[in-house]
Amino acid sequence: MKRRAFLAGSASVAAMPAFAQSRSGTLISMSEGGPNALDPHAPGANRSVYEATWNMYDRLITFGTTPDEFGTKVFDPSKVVGEAVDDVDVTDLSLTFRLKRDHRFHDGTVMTAKDIKWSMDRSLAVGGVPKTQFEAVSISKPEQFVVVDDRTFRIDMPRHDKLAVQACSIPTALIYNSGLVLSHATASDPWGVEWTRNNVAGSGLISWIGGRRALSW
Repeated sequence: MKRRAFLAGSASVAAMPAFAQSRSGTLISMSEGGPNALDPHAPGANRSVYEATWNMYDRLITFGTTPDEFGTKVFDPSKVVGEAVDDVDVTDLSLTFRLKRDHRFHDGTVMTAKDIKWSMDRSLAVGGVPKTQFEAVSISKPEQFVVVDDRTFRIDMPRHDKLAVQACSIPTALIYNSGLVLSHATASDPWGVEWTRNNVAGSGLISWIGGRRALSW
């Protein structure tokens, strides 16, 4: 499992080293505030939620890094790299993503394009910031999210939007283990938001402990 760049506090980025799949451990982070949920889709999620879930979940893509004037690695929006995917094919009216083979969630379930569509549908359905961020780049209907096959996912665009690719890397565009979340959904909470508020269903770091805020993998 890759260890992604860890967002320290609210402004700087510290690069975490890469570990082999068999490695496990705990990273302890100290900062003033803590997340009030473990899901950025949860109503009222604060800024620290992004810090936690950036490391707990994968997105389709992320930004590469470039050293700043002090040698610190910072995200570079001009460098798009795959996080859950190997390849992205961009046209004026579509974005097609090819998932990494055998990419797994915490519980060992293989991630599929159906998980991605469900997660993107959820972003629109829960409203608030996730929906607004997608709508800002002309992504506003679940019909735009298409499962081509188990490892291929496509977003159909009504018009060209140069920021559509970058929108797939924002903190709220995370990919959930849909089967796991749905097993905790209810009639009044069909997207399982109350369960993910305090539980993780992703493919990054597996837990976040309050107080000293220890992240485990």
